[in-house]
Amino acid sequence: MSRFLEYLLIAGYIAVLLVVSHWIGQIAYSWMPIEATAEAQKVDSLFSFLTAIGAFIILPLISMMVYSVLFFRARPNDYSEGHPSRGDLKLGLLWTATPTLLV
Repeated sequence: MSRFLEYLLIAGYIAVLLVVSHWIGQIAYSWMPIEATAEAQKVDSLFSFLTAIGAFIILPLISMMVYSVLFFRARPNDYSEGHPSRGDLKLGLLWTATPTLLV
């Protein structure tokens, strides 16, 4: 596959992702109750924006998980355990420290 085609597919995926997340943000207006004050429109707009940003973040994660489940399954009767990382203290500390620092 040529490099240009890969970039074109990635750009198309991001464009579709932007359109879908914007659409989800616009649907979010219907999730809010009827406006009763002047500030309600600002709150609804903020909620819509945050919903669109959240959709822009979560949709690629879900699509990557579905892609991984579909295409990187273990073959039938494959009972190998994978990479031998059990008992590696440095790796265990890294897996514990990284989420702790991120949170």
